[in-house]
Amino acid sequence: MNSLHESEFNLCLATDQNMTEGKASALKSSFEDMQKLLGKERLTDKNFRQKFNDTHKIIFNHVPMRYYEGAEFPDILSNGSYNFLTSSILYSLILKKLNIPSDLLLAINKSNFIVYPGVNQVILETENRTDKTGDFSTVDKKSHIVNMLDKKVQPVSNYQLSPLQGNSVIRVNEMEVMKNTQLPAMIYYYKAIVQYNAGKEEEAYQLIRKACYLCPENPYTVIMYKMLTNRMQKCEFDRVEDVDLLGQLSRFEEDNFTYIHKTFQSMVLTRMSKKNDIEFCKAAYDRLLPQIKNVLLDDEISYMYYMISAYYNNSYRHNLTPAIEALKLKPFDKSALTIVERGLQYKFDSLNDPKSFLDTLNRYEKVLNKTEAINFIKDLRLLTYLDLSRHLFLSNQLQDGVKYISLFESDFKLPVPDTHFKVAIEDTYYEYARYYVRFNNRTMAQKIVNKGLQYIPNSNMIQSANGWNAPQKPKIYKRTMTKAEYDKYMMKNGPDR
Repeated sequence: MNSLHESEFNLCLATDQNMTEGKASALKSSFEDMQKLLGKERLTDKNFRQKFNDTHKIIFNHVPMRYYEGAEFPDILSNGSYNFLTSSILYSLILKKLNIPSDLLLAINKSNFIVYPGVNQVILETENRTDKTGDFSTVDKKSHIVNMLDKKVQPVSNYQLSPLQGNSVIRVNEMEVMKNTQLPAMIYYYKAIVQYNAGKEEEAYQLIRKACYLCPENPYTVIMYKMLTNRMQKCEFDRVEDVDLLGQLSRFEEDNFTYIHKTFQSMVLTRMSKKNDIEFCKAAYDRLLPQIKNVLLDDEISYMYYMISAYYNNSYRHNLTPAIEALKLKPFDKSALTIVERGLQYKFDSLNDPKSFLDTLNRYEKVLNKTEAINFIKDLRLLTYLDLSRHLFLSNQLQDGVKYISLFESDFKLPVPDTHFKVAIEDTYYEYARYYVRFNNRTMAQKIVNKGLQYIPNSNMIQSANGWNAPQKPKIYKRTMTKAEYDKYMMKNGPDR
């Protein structure tokens, strides 16, 4: 047995859930013994009819054959129990060994081989019995195994994918062509149909999934799609694992993407609005996303999830991550941008340490450099420069204050965009000028006033910074004041105190 055939044979054995390594080894030996018997018959020297008749005789003499509708494939080698499908699988493997090309047509209780021994096609038929005695000797072998006819095969029917609201009954009346490379999938397919018709939908669905995994083609995908949509119609989507149904549906037509998106959105919104269950929604999202292989659908689901998380949890007050992730997915989205800007503004308005906030802005700038939020971040940085320098001038830390006001002046571009900037510029340049007034340096104070007026022309507040004429000092103050004495005097008599 070559490696390809051995792999397929092993997969056929594995369709029996009770299979063990020891059993598989014994059945492999039995199959190899059967092949050795075929080799002794010198089948390659005979015509097809002789080949098949000899093959049939060897197989049925190798083990006592007994019909059993529920037989697994390994049973035909271990105790001779067979049904139409397991006997078809065995013949398919034997035909491969004889290097005879073939296809298999499968219906719910019947199969036909299309064998290509030469120019003509030959039909070989197997079907389930209606006689339930189980004794093979009581029935005509030809009705089960061989009905060879020289004729052409009619085209098989084409399936169409059913909509989600389609018929919940699954019927397989027409015969479907199965390539012999699909033998293990074929076993799962047949077992799934049997389980489904017996009312065991969950067992049937898991079996058809295995068939689709081995062979993602019709008719397996058609039956899986019908079973899947039937399950989804009954599903409440109130468990995390229910999102697996959406992930499986995403592997079919793109027409289903809107349904997947809306279903998951409803699932998250319901959980958030009624229970504010953040952990449930995150677990559902983390479970669903790896199953989505379409990039566009992946992005839409992610964007929707992050936006809902941001809205329902007021995350902008504590954690901007959901809104930032949404904005990264849609860099020009106004809704996501509004939440990010609101969150950054909240952080700015709650400032306790402006210097550390500059570091925070630098981090956000790296993350959001390709989004509309970048301009807002730049504006907040300028406002932070103004806020820092104003506090430094008030505390007479001129050198540090000049450092940050210089950063503002180098980065800011006229015109002044809004009231926030107007108020911040007026306050800062007023305190900048008042620093020099406190030290009686009116010339520098006026220079600062003029500089401020370049940003806010005709600002009464900036102009008033150098507008106070110091009163005649008392005699006791005719001597030069120390800095400490001057500060104490200005605290009592300065115009802005």
